[in-house]
Amino acid sequence: MAANTQRQEEEGGCRRDLIAMVRDQSKPMAPEPTGMEPRLDPLDDIRAVLFDVYGTLFISGAGEVGSAAAVDRDELRERIRRAHREARARGVAHPEVDIRELWSTPDRDCANVERAVVEYECRVNPAWPMPGAKSVVDTLRTAGYPLGIVSNAQFYTPILFAALWGASPREAGFDPGLCAWSWKIGEAKPSLRMFRDVLTRLAERGIEPQQTLYVGNDMRNDVLTAARSGCRTALFAGDRRSLRLRGDDPDCRGLRPDLVITEWTQLPGALPARGRR
Repeated sequence: MAANTQRQEEEGGCRRDLIAMVRDQSKPMAPEPTGMEPRLDPLDDIRAVLFDVYGTLFISGAGEVGSAAAVDRDELRERIRRAHREARARGVAHPEVDIRELWSTPDRDCANVERAVVEYECRVNPAWPMPGAKSVVDTLRTAGYPLGIVSNAQFYTPILFAALWGASPREAGFDPGLCAWSWKIGEAKPSLRMFRDVLTRLAERGIEPQQTLYVGNDMRNDVLTAARSGCRTALFAGDRRSLRLRGDDPDCRGLRPDLVITEWTQLPGALPARGRR
C-alpha cells in the first residue's frame, strides 16, 4: 500500500511538472483562414459528438501528431519505421507506437523520457487552443450531449487540456469511456478500430452511429473514417495549416461531410438544441 501511494505521488508530481512545462513553453497562435465557405444545414437526431484534437480542438503548428510526426532525428525516425513495419507484418494496417518507447535509453527513467519528449514536442509541434472550441464544448456538455475524443495522439496529448484549457479531458466534459487515443490502441486513424469501442459504448446507451457526429479537420483520417464507421461528419475548416482536403486521394473523391464549419461558434446552431443521454 505504501509503495503504491509513493508511486501515485511520484506520477502526480511528474504530471504536474509536464503540465507546467507545456504551459511555460506554449505561446499564443492564431488560426490561418482557409477561404472555405461553411455548410451548416441543420442535422436532426444527433445525440452524441466526438472530436479530433490536433487541428480541430487545438491549433497545431505541425498540422498533425502521431509517432511519425513527433520526431525528426534520423535514428528515431528509423525506429518508428521499423516499429511500423513490424506492426504491419502482424496485420496492423495503420500502426501507432507509444513514442516513449522510442525515446527510452538505459540511462533515462520514465519521468526523464517524458520530460524530454514533451520539451521536444513543444518546440517542433507547438499547440494552442483553437478559438471558440472550449466554449462550444461547454455549451454541448451543458445541453446534455455525451462527448468524446477519437484522435491520433501521444501520451502528452491529454496534458494539453490541463495545461492550456485549465481542465483535464474528463473535467472539460469528455467521457473517458468515449475517448480513443491512438497511442493506447496501437493503431491510428484511418483505422476503423479507432472508432469501434467508442461506438460500442454509445450503442450500449441506445445511441447509434448515425446519431453520432464526428468533427475533424482531415477528409481521410476524420471524415472518411468516421463515415465508414457509420457516423455523421463535420469538417473543421478553420485553419489552413491543418486542413487536409486530400483531393488526390481516390477514396476521398466525391466524399461530402454533412457539415463544414470554419469557426467553432457555427456548430451548436446546426445541432438539435438538446442532446439526450
